Amino acid sequence: MYFRILYILKNNGIFSAIAVMNTHVVVFFKYKKGISSFSSLKVISKPGNRKWWTLSKLQLNSSFFRFSGFYIISTDKGLLTSRECLLYENVSGEILLKIEI
Repeated sequence: MYFRILYILKNNGIFSAIAVMNTHVVVFFKYKKGISSFSSLKVISKPGNRKWWTLSKLQLNSSFFRFSGFYIISTDKGLLTSRECLLYENVSGEILLKIEI
């Protein structure tokens, strides 16, 4: 699951490259004029406190005017971003991470 999350973050422009060396994973962040490509990463669901959102709650929290990032969601179709859930797959699930750009 960790590699899938890293792959999603790379595809959404957070990382420039990911390298796997033996037992280590090296991540290269993207920078523009010395500033990172994202401002924060927050864990939403924790083992003792799971957060499940419906499509309507996901749409409300992913509104362009309120939030300029995306969520990583565990669905029955695998790990997806909030954009993929709302635009293509029409599914909801457990909210894992919140990434602010």
